[in-house]
Amino acid sequence: MNKKISAAILLWLSLSSGSAYAQPSQGGGSAQAGVGVSGPGRLVRVDQMHERDMREINKLNPGEESERERARIEQLALGKNPRQEIVKRVNSLAKGKNGPPVLQSGQLTYVDDDSIAKLFPAQLFYVLRFRQWPVAMPVPEPLSYNNLFILTKGKNLDLITDSAKLKAYFQENVKEERQEEKQKEVAKTWLRLAEELCQDGMFKFEEPTVVSSMQGPARVWTGRAPVAPTGGNTGEISVRMVFDAGGNIIALVDQVALKAGMRPICQSTKLLDKDPIVRKMAEQDLLIMGKAAGPYLKEQRAKVDAPLRDAIDKIWQRILDENRYGD
Repeated sequence: MNKKISAAILLWLSLSSGSAYAQPSQGGGSAQAGVGVSGPGRLVRVDQMHERDMREINKLNPGEESERERARIEQLALGKNPRQEIVKRVNSLAKGKNGPPVLQSGQLTYVDDDSIAKLFPAQLFYVLRFRQWPVAMPVPEPLSYNNLFILTKGKNLDLITDSAKLKAYFQENVKEERQEEKQKEVAKTWLRLAEELCQDGMFKFEEPTVVSSMQGPARVWTGRAPVAPTGGNTGEISVRMVFDAGGNIIALVDQVALKAGMRPICQSTKLLDKDPIVRKMAEQDLLIMGKAAGPYLKEQRAKVDAPLRDAIDKIWQRILDENRYGD
């Protein structure tokens, strides 16, 4: 989070609490956070500056296309840029809404998975994820912290934010899959996408396992995607998917039982604490999180002074040297 965004958030907090916060303008009457000049000797109201700054800051970055993503776009001949379509949709949701800027913190990622592409050959899947730590800011409805966007040629952009919508999508788009092996892939693919809706950036899931049984003319698939026990994370996502004799999904029940382990809160700010015990605890927490703490450390590094930047660099170097992926 850069200085401009930090100032905007602080300004929003001050306005929300009714307090007055302003910074003096600097050099030639240029507008700063809270105060600006719109004419000779005229002061722009702080709430006006706030609204303008928020509109400027609160925008989603489309990110960069990967080579495989670009190849799939060309293969489908969509005639449009998926990332730009998603950005247009998301940015429109924040128009006219008050609150701290959150869209700029979103990360848009192409779901590059051969099994998903095989099951849905005419669609492209993207995940838009918002940071939930150290502090989770509210996102504009109907978005959630984890969002699946599905782009299909000639159709509207689909948005899936929870398992109920994911179930409906599968039941609508998976038809007449009579072969056992294909049904098995359907169940595994559902688990793979369900992981994205439960992810906070710190979970690592192991390869899903799926087994089947017969229930009269229907075939029942039971699957689970366990969490890799790193950083204190535990649990699994499970699913029970029932196909009728015609190969259509007639029932789908899922269960999410995840327990989050270590998460970034304020550890980086405690690396130079006066208390050696606090410093040690901060170091150990970051080492346990390993490379998964990278985005958090990068963000915090941009906001602190030189001594703390050096401390962050040192702990990151230890994570790299010791090849810490999360203990």
